[in-house]
Amino acid sequence: MVEPIEYLVAFTFDGLRVESVRIADGWHESVPAEHFGTAALASFSEQFLTATRLGGAEAAGTGRLRIPPSVANDLGARAADLAEQAWSLLADATRLLEQGPPEEPETEQFHDIDRHVVVETRDGQLVDIAVNPTLLAADPVRIEGALLSALNQYLDATPRDTPAGRLGVLHREHRLLAEAINEYRERP
Repeated sequence: MVEPIEYLVAFTFDGLRVESVRIADGWHESVPAEHFGTAALASFSEQFLTATRLGGAEAAGTGRLRIPPSVANDLGARAADLAEQAWSLLADATRLLEQGPPEEPETEQFHDIDRHVVVETRDGQLVDIAVNPTLLAADPVRIEGALLSALNQYLDATPRDTPAGRLGVLHREHRLLAEAINEYRERP
């Protein structure tokens, strides 16, 4: 009996960069090599969203919050700044939605040095991951390195001033603020 695979490709993140890539053993029993890129794209998208949203922060729990006055103003200022940035992002996103989509989307490709993995974007959004199926079948470890390289090129090139980029930064800042506040929560 084949053991179920949680993720065909497991990604770990350090901030807004891919730290490691691990292709699951037995991946070929779940998807043909020709369709591996599509499955990798789905795994990356889900895991990146999880890594950059608040869900990564420790739950607040039920303990009382005891923030010393010496740090309360700093945490309050960070929270107010975060709220201001969120409202600004919402206003910008609303304006973009009112404008409608651009007539011709801008496409871009990122790839490892040997082009074993090619990441394609449309208007800055990741839309495709193409993986060399022959090399994937022969040497998945090289594909892991190629995925790491191509995806980090994409992430490094993604403008942080777009709504999607700014949202990622806000999610990360929100998580860091929640973690800082949780340090002052009494544990039962």
